[in-house]
Amino acid sequence: MTVDTELILFGVETGIEKEYKRDVNRAVRNHTDNWRIYMPRIMAKCLLSLVFVASLALATWEAARAWSYDGKWLSNSVRYRFHYTVPSSMFAPTHAGANAWTNVTPSSWAWIYDTTNGYFVKYGYVDGLGPALAVTGKIITGGNITWMEITIDNAELWHTGSGIPPSNRYDLQSTMTHEFGHALGLLHTGYPYCPNNTSDATMCPTQGLGAYHYRTLEGDDRNGVNSLYP
Repeated sequence: MTVDTELILFGVETGIEKEYKRDVNRAVRNHTDNWRIYMPRIMAKCLLSLVFVASLALATWEAARAWSYDGKWLSNSVRYRFHYTVPSSMFAPTHAGANAWTNVTPSSWAWIYDTTNGYFVKYGYVDGLGPALAVTGKIITGGNITWMEITIDNAELWHTGSGIPPSNRYDLQSTMTHEFGHALGLLHTGYPYCPNNTSDATMCPTQGLGAYHYRTLEGDDRNGVNSLYP
């Protein structure tokens, strides 16, 4: 008598699984006493296979959906405006950051600039020079965002132009694109969308001096806003 066991994941048989099957067949083919020899090995390898399956399944889930959120607006559009503290040189990169999310298709989401009724974007103290470049405050009730406010740290050295920033300044457009992502409900993106290079998602938690690739949304960012606001 032989016992044939199958522990196949996505059509690939691992080395652990091959050894597991081999030991089961050895134990059955030989004298019954051999179960005392092979059974601990069988159980240990079975456990390793289960751990492997669980780990790979978790990694697959993370890869499928690294974006996460803490709430969403009931409306598919939200208005913003500038507080008097914001220098006019910061207007254009802030608008560009908001428009990056508005322009995502097929999402219905839109940031709308409204000088009278919008939620404030401010320029003021956050935490001094580094590590936080800006902060987004939100009120969330029952999973719904009902208020937001973005504050740009006035202690940082900012690049406010549309060109390549110098290596000793932070790109404001990148920062504002990130903060508007928080303001619509997204949290920081995780593995594997933050490899610390130019393919980083906009919602990755860190931004280096001179880096400006966060101006452009990556697939994980777009998946997030498309899912929250189809």
